[in-house]
Amino acid sequence: MDPTLCVEIRIGASSEMLAAYDAGELDAAFARRDPARRDAERLFIEQCGWFAAPQWSHHPDEPLRIASLSAPCGVRENALKALDEAGIKWTEVFVGGGIGTVGAAVLAGLAVAPMTRRGCPPRAIDVGSRFGLPPLAPIEIATYTRVRDPSMQEAIRIFGAALRSASGTL
Repeated sequence: MDPTLCVEIRIGASSEMLAAYDAGELDAAFARRDPARRDAERLFIEQCGWFAAPQWSHHPDEPLRIASLSAPCGVRENALKALDEAGIKWTEVFVGGGIGTVGAAVLAGLAVAPMTRRGCPPRAIDVGSRFGLPPLAPIEIATYTRVRDPSMQEAIRIFGAALRSASGTL
């Protein structure tokens, strides 16, 4: 690529990344597409599911134990709304500030977590159908950028292609 480029990566919630982008702190953001905005280019669709450790079990007479990212998180918001609409009682037992912490709670067997397929821990399994949980809507990931420099545009394009490739949707 271009040896003169310096790349800094920040990882965070889509709302945080878009706020930093809008404040001029970032040249580009890869985030959940905000339908109210017109400055996004679709990158890929991310499937979501209910993930738990293989040994995790749920007792139907008890509220569903949930681990999730803290608000604002679109996947969390959609999942809790889907549970409420399905009449499934739930309780949050773990709220994490990062996908790794939620993944650790899942693998420890604390709860089920609404997550993207790519964001779930490697040994976690989708237990949605096994426990009759409502399907979760996929999310659209988009690129936001105002960059006009050709080298920077190419770097953003290559990084976006790598993310799309890792998602399994080319």
